[in-house]
Amino acid sequence: MWATRAACGFLNGNIGAAKSVLGEITDSTNRANAFALIGLCFGIGSIIGPILGGVLADPVTNFPSVFGDSLFFKENPYFLPCFCSAMITVIGFIVGYLYLPETCKHLGGYHPIQSESNQSEHISEEVDVESSVDHNQVSEIPEAITLPATSSGIGKAAIAVSLAYALLALQDIVYIEVFRTFI
Repeated sequence: MWATRAACGFLNGNIGAAKSVLGEITDSTNRANAFALIGLCFGIGSIIGPILGGVLADPVTNFPSVFGDSLFFKENPYFLPCFCSAMITVIGFIVGYLYLPETCKHLGGYHPIQSESNQSEHISEEVDVESSVDHNQVSEIPEAITLPATSSGIGKAAIAVSLAYALLALQDIVYIEVFRTFI
């Protein structure tokens, strides 16, 4: 139990990334409204989440016409709210992956995978361009070609912010769980 709660807190640094993306895709005219939506969504989720979890818990008892004969839901009465929560997360990830544009310019953005026919045409075009260069006209050949350094796009500041939010989420979860023992 404690290990899973610790993992939740440690892996919950996504709000830092969300705020970074919001800062990059908004301008001064709509930035305040966009950042206000984070707090609004957190508040709405804090209200709707427990309600949804309570309604979906123990579906055999709460919805006997739909789940009455299910042995799986009799043995696992809290699977349905956990599954629905996981599916909301998966849907959010898929929508973000497919429709959220890359905001880091030096990473080159999103490039869809080309089909084999497009790749072979692209390769043959590159070969044609290379073969059309007259190497006798080249007066100077550089001694060493240096390539620009590649970056994963995650800097020290992004790691620090993500770690801070992860620790804040861990502290929040620990507070919520431990506070019950003092009541």
